[in-house]
Amino acid sequence: MEGTESPRSEQAQEKIQDGGCQGWLVVLGSFICGMFMYGVYPSMGPLLVAVQRYFEASSAGTAWILSLIVFLQFGVGPIANVFVKKVGFRMTVMCGAVMSSSGFFLSYFAKNILFLYFSLGILVGLGYGMVFTPGTGVYSLFIKKRFTVANYIVALSGGLSVLMFPPMLQICIDTYGWRGTVLVFGAINAHLCIAAALFRPRSAQMDEKEDADEPVSTAHHDNRGRKASSRNLRQILRVCDCYHRKKFASYNHRDILRYVVR
Repeated sequence: MEGTESPRSEQAQEKIQDGGCQGWLVVLGSFICGMFMYGVYPSMGPLLVAVQRYFEASSAGTAWILSLIVFLQFGVGPIANVFVKKVGFRMTVMCGAVMSSSGFFLSYFAKNILFLYFSLGILVGLGYGMVFTPGTGVYSLFIKKRFTVANYIVALSGGLSVLMFPPMLQICIDTYGWRGTVLVFGAINAHLCIAAALFRPRSAQMDEKEDADEPVSTAHHDNRGRKASSRNLRQILRVCDCYHRKKFASYNHRDILRYVVR
């Protein structure tokens, strides 16, 4: 019959609204990005201790490496936003992944602590800054109906990585030394490139569905607003009329309370 939709078409529209397989793959990519963005800098303690002992540096001097990573990761957001507008989410996250992995690989050749400021501090920090904002926020463009579930999955990545990375780093340091550890972690960090590959552009079908729903919802809210305004106006006129005629005794007190509460 006309005006009715089959269950199959309803399921297809629900998939479009939630992004379908493409949307949940984007959530997986954001999960991978979240593991590195929220889990690396709290877990670098064993690596920094090994670097401090090797170069016989002070605690304050070694701490500058972590300070640079954190500052650049959370401070490069505006620059990352410009890149997203120019080249898109995928290429921005891919550039950040390559930059951060290159920083870990270059740290293998460090001769002093100053070189680590550049390789492990600036390069890794800039790379993570390019990944952080677009990589952990892009899933909101694909998931609408089940956004709470998607947000929980991405938020879970930080807690999981904080549990995994410190013992993993300590095992690598005990086995390969700090130079071998930065090589191993650089290879693990390269998985951000896989996450970036999952950030495919939104399909035309999703954009058409969203554009078709937007005018309807806007008109619906406008009609509700006009109806509420007319009801409030009628109640104001009734109260004013009763005030001028001094007939509060005959006025319905429930209407007065309803108006005051509103």
